[in-house]
Amino acid sequence: MPSKKAPYSLAPTRQSNRRSVNVSMTNNLSVGVDYPCRYVQPDPLEPSVHACIQPDVDEIAALATILSNAQVKMVFSIGCGDGYVEGLIQQHCNITMVGVDLYQPRDDFESYISTTTYLPSVYRVDRSSLLDLDHYRAQHTATKAEVAFMFCFGRRLPWQAYLRAFPWVQHVFIIADRTTDSDSVAQPACDALSQQASWRLGTSIPLKAALPVFACHYTKE
Repeated sequence: MPSKKAPYSLAPTRQSNRRSVNVSMTNNLSVGVDYPCRYVQPDPLEPSVHACIQPDVDEIAALATILSNAQVKMVFSIGCGDGYVEGLIQQHCNITMVGVDLYQPRDDFESYISTTTYLPSVYRVDRSSLLDLDHYRAQHTATKAEVAFMFCFGRRLPWQAYLRAFPWVQHVFIIADRTTDSDSVAQPACDALSQQASWRLGTSIPLKAALPVFACHYTKE
């Protein structure tokens, strides 16, 4: 699941200082790994250099309102990259945003764990355990009905596999460009669920980006 932004990693801490990490942790990816990192509060006036989407304050507030009105308490953002957009949303609402992305081993482990991230929680998995999310959800108070998936300008994300593996998910947010004759840049495209009978498009709003991008909220029928 290639990330839309540069690889990074993170531990459940907002400390900006490095700390030592047992490298053997990287062998325990079936249950995910959180690494320490340089956590930075996202700023819409200073967007991440890796972000494909750069929404303004009003657009982020609109996204937060959609999530809150849907009574979502926890969002798994699949293929989150450095979590810039997700971090902005979390600033505007009382919702737990959890990034999910691939663990990508590096020889220089210190550079990996000191990379900037904009989310206080990211779940690192390897390719053999992409769908292992249930135990992580169990660590939080959100019920299944309060959990949503987000796919934010991903590249070739296994989004269909996630929806098959978690049929109880009632809300999906896709932030991406639309499907065109030459296919969309992002996969899934923002209209990926529009032709599926089991999903209903609730809200679609445009976001600032280098190309036309929309945030679409789908609810399971």
